[in-house]
Amino acid sequence: MNQKSDHPTDSRLRTALHDRALAEPVDVDRLVAGSLTCGRRLRARRRATLGGSALAIAAVAAGVVWLVPHEGSAEAGFAASPTAGTSDSPTASSSPTATPTLRSLQEVKDSLDAADYSLAIDPPAGWSCTEPADDKFTCTQESTGHAVAVTIRGIAQHDDYDGGDPDKTSYLVTDGHDGHFATLNPYAGATGEDVQTIAESFTWSS
Repeated sequence: MNQKSDHPTDSRLRTALHDRALAEPVDVDRLVAGSLTCGRRLRARRRATLGGSALAIAAVAAGVVWLVPHEGSAEAGFAASPTAGTSDSPTASSSPTATPTLRSLQEVKDSLDAADYSLAIDPPAGWSCTEPADDKFTCTQESTGHAVAVTIRGIAQHDDYDGGDPDKTSYLVTDGHDGHFATLNPYAGATGEDVQTIAESFTWSS
């Protein structure tokens, strides 16, 4: 099948347009200015699009921070509150309390019972006695260094120290005097005679 040739009129029109384009001068400055203007418009449009996207992302991020405050803080307007299973009140282990034993209570009672007594001490020649402290004092023989420890006790313990309790023993236990008595024990080489000498120097008064 043979291809049809172009119409003579079309051929002449193309030739005329081509010749005119070659004959007319090109305004290069105008073309450059137009290209620059078009480029600026495209860049401005792109910045506006990106800026809007950034604002949207920032708004979403702000919303997340507001709705989910940081753990353990009071950010984003939320008041911090204890989590489930916790309590602000101190636990029993954090505030231990001393529990007095029966023995310690008894010792306190005995000390109170022995606190109110009247005892005059007239140590024999060559002996000196310290001032009573906590119902106890010591008498010492100056020449030998022998010593006798003396403890004033409440009368309620008298039978225990007088043989009733094997755990409560003393070398010498005096008789009761106005609700009190004394126990005496030798040390630093003191003898039974030394203990008896000190016991005989006591003068109890009501």
